[in-house]
Amino acid sequence: MRWAVIMQWEKHFGVNSSHTVQEIIERAVNTPSFYTALINVAASRSGQTVSNVNLGRWLKRVQGKIVNGLTLLQSGNAFGYPQWKLIQR
Repeated sequence: MRWAVIMQWEKHFGVNSSHTVQEIIERAVNTPSFYTALINVAASRSGQTVSNVNLGRWLKRVQGKIVNGLTLLQSGNAFGYPQWKLIQR
């Protein structure tokens, strides 16, 4: 599942650009494959939507783990919300 999110992230955001959890979800809403990948790791209780809280927790858990030479890292804050970016390792 981690692999699917990282591959979709790379495709739709590229590497080295920072985004909040909300920005990630908003981009994925119009991209079924990206949204499905997020649902698989951070579904809300109903299972119908991506939970901001669950996605944030998932990102913290996988932070720094390398998949195909790529890793997700927290990269500062925007208006008090953590930002995340995909980088090459």
